[in-house]
Amino acid sequence: MEIEEVAMPGGAEGLSLIVRVGIVLGLVFALAACGAEGDTAPVKQPGPPTCPATFVKQTPVKASRDGDFVPGGGSTALLCVYSFPRSGPEYPLRQAIPLTVDKVGELVDYLNTLDSADLENNACLFIGRDQYQVILGYPDNTNVTVRVDYNCGTVSAAGAVRRLGGGRKLLGFWPEGAATVRRPADPPSAHK
Repeated sequence: MEIEEVAMPGGAEGLSLIVRVGIVLGLVFALAACGAEGDTAPVKQPGPPTCPATFVKQTPVKASRDGDFVPGGGSTALLCVYSFPRSGPEYPLRQAIPLTVDKVGELVDYLNTLDSADLENNACLFIGRDQYQVILGYPDNTNVTVRVDYNCGTVSAAGAVRRLGGGRKLLGFWPEGAATVRRPADPPSAHK
């Protein structure tokens, strides 16, 4: 099969249509790959901040994004507290606790100063306890979900993972007693 060259005006003479299309597609793929490697901006989701009805256990995600962990300019924050399950992988929502407006900026600053997490060398404890998510709201009717993996000492949001440590400092942004770490009285193996 022979490919016929098509002469094009404007200095593109001698290049076949297939070669030019190939070059354009190659540039598009190269630019897309560079964009994925260099992504540093967190992505907000449309809609107001609300707590999902359940928290589903999942394997911790690997960090794929550097830069700010969450966008600045947050106007609201909800702490979603999920009760330790009696059976199954889903934790039901127990309560949603709003953060006072004057502390939202401080919370965002705290989250953006957390160090990147090395999940390859991070040990997760197998302890049955409540689980948490923080939903940040923004004036443009968008939100960001920060998943708290208390057992692994990490938080994740929009393609980034950061080291949290024990988590008490994060929970300390909410009123004392409202966000205490609660474990069931019985060990997890005793739950049916």
